[in-house]
Amino acid sequence: MDSDFFKEVRNYFTTEFKQQIGVSLNEESSSVDKALSAIIPLGAASAIQRVENDKGGMSSVFSMAKSAVSYLPPKPDLASLHNELAENGIISELLGKHENAVNHAVAKYSGIKNESAGPLMLLGMSVMLKNLGDHASKNNLTPDQLDSYITGLKDKAKSELPEGIKEAGSLFGMSEGSVDDKHVVETVQTDSVQKKNKGWIFPIIFAVVIVIALIIFSRGCNTYLK
Repeated sequence: MDSDFFKEVRNYFTTEFKQQIGVSLNEESSSVDKALSAIIPLGAASAIQRVENDKGGMSSVFSMAKSAVSYLPPKPDLASLHNELAENGIISELLGKHENAVNHAVAKYSGIKNESAGPLMLLGMSVMLKNLGDHASKNNLTPDQLDSYITGLKDKAKSELPEGIKEAGSLFGMSEGSVDDKHVVETVQTDSVQKKNKGWIFPIIFAVVIVIALIIFSRGCNTYLK
């Protein structure tokens, strides 16, 4: 429906910001970029499925999107984010039972560590929601109108999914094929070699989890879950 939506989400992740994220997670910025290329359309797919499953009543995506606008900085800046750790229910809320499967599929596809995929998914999906919230505010959309806008993104979300991880999209109805959570990682096709975590890197990962988790839901993060 809106061919610029995914471009706008990607544009939030400037080259400098991806480099900062890479340093924080001890990952190559190119691997961060590759992971985000899968995370953003998968996040949109999960939002679309949530809207479709909530037909007959307002979906929860509207409140999550509006909350994202409040807590995500207008411009990427790790140093300026809130300094209190918050619950990050956004991933579980959007991905549901597929959270672990998607985490491992993204990690394998991009070559990042499994431990890095979680923070990146939180950040990528938060930015995706922020753009939905910005669109709703700019166009004065009601919850139902935003839901309609989201479902209109389905074809574009399908086309945005990289070939190597397209099968993961079937978890959210993005293809006619079907794969279960247990075997989705086996469907990932990639030339990236996945890095393994080392004990000494845990403090770095923990620090970035804290920083990124704050982006949206530092205070009042449970509002949309109630």
